[in-house]
Amino acid sequence: IPEEKQEELISTLHLIAQLSHKGSLSTFAVEQARSEVKEMFESQKADEIEETLEYLNATLNTFTPKQLQNLYTEWYRPDIMELTVTGAVDSQNLEEVLHQLFSDLKTPEMPSPYREGIPLIEKHTVPTVNPESDLTEPLSNVNSDEYVVIEGKIFMNTPSLMDTRFWGKAFGIIAIILSLVVFTLTIWNTPPVAMVALLPAAIGIFMAFQPYLNDPEVIREKRAEDMQYGFKHAYVKGRSHLTLTPYERRNMFIKENSIQANRNPRKFSEFCIADLTDIFDIHDAVFAEMLYPHELGDLHMVKEDFILRRNNVSMAKKILEQELNILLSPHQFLRDVALDDARAQYDENPAVVLFRELKEEWNRAVYAIWVEYDEGLLTAKEREEYLQEVSEYYEALLSDPELLAGVEKAKDQLTHKQNVALVDYEAKVIQCKLLIDYDNRMAEIEAGKWALYCHHNLIFIDYMASLPLGDPNFVDFIDLRR
Repeated sequence: IPEEKQEELISTLHLIAQLSHKGSLSTFAVEQARSEVKEMFESQKADEIEETLEYLNATLNTFTPKQLQNLYTEWYRPDIMELTVTGAVDSQNLEEVLHQLFSDLKTPEMPSPYREGIPLIEKHTVPTVNPESDLTEPLSNVNSDEYVVIEGKIFMNTPSLMDTRFWGKAFGIIAIILSLVVFTLTIWNTPPVAMVALLPAAIGIFMAFQPYLNDPEVIREKRAEDMQYGFKHAYVKGRSHLTLTPYERRNMFIKENSIQANRNPRKFSEFCIADLTDIFDIHDAVFAEMLYPHELGDLHMVKEDFILRRNNVSMAKKILEQELNILLSPHQFLRDVALDDARAQYDENPAVVLFRELKEEWNRAVYAIWVEYDEGLLTAKEREEYLQEVSEYYEALLSDPELLAGVEKAKDQLTHKQNVALVDYEAKVIQCKLLIDYDNRMAEIEAGKWALYCHHNLIFIDYMASLPLGDPNFVDFIDLRR
């Protein structure tokens, strides 16, 4: 609790104590709290207030008092909570207040059943060192013309001309231009030669668009970008092992998932645990260079446990959807029968049948005229005259008011029957959802998923915060020499 004012700190602790001692979750208390939270947010004037209120209203209106009571019983465990207070405070007085407020909370004899399977991670801590500590450099001939040193940390071979971005792209563009010129000049006279001329174009495209990560200037440029945006950015780009030293990777990875972590995510993808699960491959050699084996093992445990529980949530959601689909299957069959019947009646309507036959006759007549013209039986002038005559004849037939009225009536009947079938089906969907309490159960699953992300996210962030920064055992250089 980073709070300097003693009075506000004590008030905050009293509020936490009330929550820890199982506050009232009666229907009246829940509704009163719901209204107070809404009033609190509505009184704020933030840039994102509309989006916040929309999300808040959707969340508050989802939970009933009974669901909140169940959620509290299953997930809220004040008897196993940990409280950390930091700031400019009177430590002796603060200890007395904490003892007074929380001493009656008993520690459970057995671990909470709702934390079963969550790995109990041992915090491996070692004294941190100054990030500017001297590190051993890998070169004895640093000044050799065969090597390039970037910021004193990245050691590379001096690239050949074709390995540099400037000359490589220039060669590629020239190859593309020459290939296209030869192709244009030979395609009509000697097609085989033209086809062969496209091969240099393929080579040119490769040369023009490759990343040129053997070019020190490119590495220097990408390193500056990665130092600005962090380890995750470099890892997603697939170049963290080229632009960041193991020492830098470790520090960035720990900071991005502890000190700089997003504490109030609004989407599942914004959770740090989601990055660990869906983006980072901790078996990658990049991580082996920047983390200890026991740290990799701990992260693997957190990741596997989270994946297992997330899969269970997805399975519960899938089972609920299957349950709804089973109830809807006969109604879906009746809906499809009604739609097919409406379409069949439309297709069999006399006006629609006649309209389609006239259009087909028109197309056949036009085709016959063109066939005779291609066979030399008609001149161009005669062809145009016949086409004009046929067009006027069938346009007159198709524009008959009685025929058009019949087609429009058939379309209206088709649209009406389709709408009736779809509306009836939507009503059945609502009835089936009410029958199995689909919306409330789905809301509980989504709430459980959000709680799962929050819970494991805190475990991951707390663990990352326990890892030491500036560990001298990780080298602060990269040797990219071949």
